[in-house]
Amino acid sequence: MHATTPTPQPPQSCKVVIIGAGFAGLAAGTTLCNNFPQVSAIIDPDRQAQNFFCTEEVVILEASDRVGGRAHTLPISDTLSVELGCTWLHGLGTIEQPNPVWAVARAAGLMSSTPQPQIWWGSTFLLPGRKEELTKDEKILVHRAIEAYAAAIESIETKIKEKEGQQRNGTGVNDDQGGEKEEEVKVVGAALDAAWLTFLQDEQIQLHNHKNGRPSDKSNKGEATLELARAAWRWREQLQRAIDGCTSTHDVDAIARALYTEFGGSDVHAPIPCGYQKVAEALAAGPSSFSYLEEAPTACAPLNIKFKHEVELIEWGIDTRDNSPYVLVTCSNGARFKASAAIITTSLGVLQQRHESMFLPKLPEKKVHAIENLKIGVVDKIIIDFSGSHKKQGGEEEEDHNNDNIREESSRFGGRSNGGDDGEMFHEFLKADRGVVTYALLWEDKEEASSSEELPQWAKGIFSIRWGGPEFKRKGPEFRKRRGDGGEVEFDKGEEDEESHGNTDEFPTSLSLRPKYSQAVMWITGDAARSMEAASDIKVLETIRAVFKKFPGIALPLEENGVDEDLLWKRVRIIRSQWGLNPFTAGSYSYVGPTGSPKDVAALAAPITKSIPSDDGVGEKPVLLFAGEACHVQYIGTTHAAYLTGKEAAELVLKEKSS
Repeated sequence: MHATTPTPQPPQSCKVVIIGAGFAGLAAGTTLCNNFPQVSAIIDPDRQAQNFFCTEEVVILEASDRVGGRAHTLPISDTLSVELGCTWLHGLGTIEQPNPVWAVARAAGLMSSTPQPQIWWGSTFLLPGRKEELTKDEKILVHRAIEAYAAAIESIETKIKEKEGQQRNGTGVNDDQGGEKEEEVKVVGAALDAAWLTFLQDEQIQLHNHKNGRPSDKSNKGEATLELARAAWRWREQLQRAIDGCTSTHDVDAIARALYTEFGGSDVHAPIPCGYQKVAEALAAGPSSFSYLEEAPTACAPLNIKFKHEVELIEWGIDTRDNSPYVLVTCSNGARFKASAAIITTSLGVLQQRHESMFLPKLPEKKVHAIENLKIGVVDKIIIDFSGSHKKQGGEEEEDHNNDNIREESSRFGGRSNGGDDGEMFHEFLKADRGVVTYALLWEDKEEASSSEELPQWAKGIFSIRWGGPEFKRKGPEFRKRRGDGGEVEFDKGEEDEESHGNTDEFPTSLSLRPKYSQAVMWITGDAARSMEAASDIKVLETIRAVFKKFPGIALPLEENGVDEDLLWKRVRIIRSQWGLNPFTAGSYSYVGPTGSPKDVAALAAPITKSIPSDDGVGEKPVLLFAGEACHVQYIGTTHAAYLTGKEAAELVLKEKSS
């Protein structure tokens, strides 16, 4: 039996159509309809009254069955959820000028005005085949290597910013004056290669080549010292790939990387206590959905979101009957929508794969050039659950327990805990932080694999295993149903011991602790992540177990101590993100590649206009507007970049509406 193509339906008319219900699309819808005025009061208190749209006039088309996009808080039990996507707010800003996602969470009563900042838990660095920790000298070398890498990243940014400042002020060094011209840094990885050689020189580790071309150490420190330093440097490279979302630092434009800043210049990161998706749901539903907030204005209606409406074709141009711009959007289910403008918040990965077939007429050459020059990487999480909570009574396993597509109860605006009601909240999985244990895996730079323990090459991309931590959200006590002086819902903070804040050093090592929790998250990036995504569930589970055997220093959860290891692994559940294979994302977050520049980010974000004759002459009207995390060079790759660009696109539409 062959699948049939849905019959195209008569187009539904609206004023604006928004593609995607991630943070960019939700911000655009909220701005157009002003359906969450509490947010505007925080973000833009001086905003003037505008001629807003009714929610019925703005249609948001979402390909999946939930809001949030790459922010996905997945329930894995009645009491526990996990962040499969976004985890932290990258820079909080200030109360007066807050990170907009924080502002939404505050307005919805999901975060306080003094949120718990992200802290560095102690990391235990492990070597393959060794159960014991590193020696003191080994820890010192690892720490120095990691510090040298971080210092090199900072140096790249400083030099580029200084050079740009000199060019603006006309104070740069002139070659004719005999000044020494420093070699320009093109990509981040090249500068890091030079920093690596400098580090070896500083540590008095010398490189010589074997006959096979592999480097070795002939100094008195021995080859083991070189291999440990190399493993530490490689681990920090993997961490940087997770930070930037890149395949390799050799794939990152240095100038664009130097322009990136945390929101408001603040380096304070914070997880969202109830999970990112609750914030997306708040934007979608509006303040009327939160019973603990003051009564919302009757005009505040939920956004008009059409779920499971995957966009196949966007036709755009000028309607010759009245010389007005139009957009006609056709979905895979046959639904069609006609509007005067469209805000495209589709991920960069999807645009790269489908822009030629998605737009009619095709996008302008400058827009296509920007899409192709920018990059989107893959950063994945593999969740390991030893709790056995997915078991049915009698010991049977639930179906698809190793599949990312876990069956769950869903509300209109996304997943929630099974059996939970909207009033129940999830709180940070941070109580008794001494149970949060992080292992940093220092893989050796060797290709050999024994016959008894063969690992796929992608396994070496797993650089971190953390038991507990901010990725997990456990259901906790409800909010107090009273307001503080600032008009915000307060939290029951509970008891907090002095050790709960962990070590504040940038890259600490800690004493070995046995995890208190039964769930852990593994981080994997780049080509290794793509290979992991393509592997079968069984192969991933086998590989994870082999990684644990490869690193015997990884301790299993405290409550499982004494349980037969084979039995423990039989009841384990693996949940993994697959952002690269996901047809609605085709990647995790964006960055500027070596053939690109910050100008490409601006070109991607620029609206496409059409010339419209009027009594005052010919004016340019925006027809296709673009927004998303890839459209903001300063905050690229973040949810606040998505929010801000969605808001800006909507404000441009409102400006045209009022003119």
